[in-house]
Amino acid sequence: MVEALLDVANPHGYPAHTGDYDGEIFDATGLATPEVLARVEFEAGAGMAGYWEGIFPGEVPTGADKVLPQLLTTDTIDLEGNKIRVIKIGQADTAESTVLHVPSLAAVITGDLAYNEVHMMTAECGEAERQQWIANLDAVAALNPTFVVAGHKKVENDNDPKIIGESQQYLRDFSRIVTEETTAAGIIARMVERYPDWGNLRTLWHSSRTVIAKKDG
Repeated sequence: MVEALLDVANPHGYPAHTGDYDGEIFDATGLATPEVLARVEFEAGAGMAGYWEGIFPGEVPTGADKVLPQLLTTDTIDLEGNKIRVIKIGQADTAESTVLHVPSLAAVITGDLAYNEVHMMTAECGEAERQQWIANLDAVAALNPTFVVAGHKKVENDNDPKIIGESQQYLRDFSRIVTEETTAAGIIARMVERYPDWGNLRTLWHSSRTVIAKKDG
């Protein structure tokens, strides 16, 4: 059992994954690769403050309460004798994402590379990015993990490696349906028909509206 978590590696730069490092939730040091840290600094900057406050009113730290992760200068982290490999996987739901591989546990913490019965955020991806995302999931599958921990999941679900293939199929379905539909509502209806039990419809709405806007533009 882990008695004290001292370091937390951020999978990408979204505020939802940059954590609470000031002790209110847990007392830990946030770590990020150079690429992820650059995105964190952008998202935490003044230019994005209004956007994130609109989504998470009253929950976004400001001023001295804002604590950003520190730069991760190695590709491994030691946790009570267990080596954690930091893998710069690249494209997931955003670019420059990382995953954590714990060989001694046959576990991969995927951040937002694999999802677990939650609609996938594809708003930052075109067809080429979705194909790369699928290929990056193959790279995780090649590690032969027993446990695959998703950044977004239904809380009652376990960490079954099957979510790798399920995530890939979701991306393929989304890509195909996008080419066949001309409205966000059409995409949403068909995706919900295929994935009726998946959570977070808000993300599906956002992704669908974004892809249609790009097609229309």
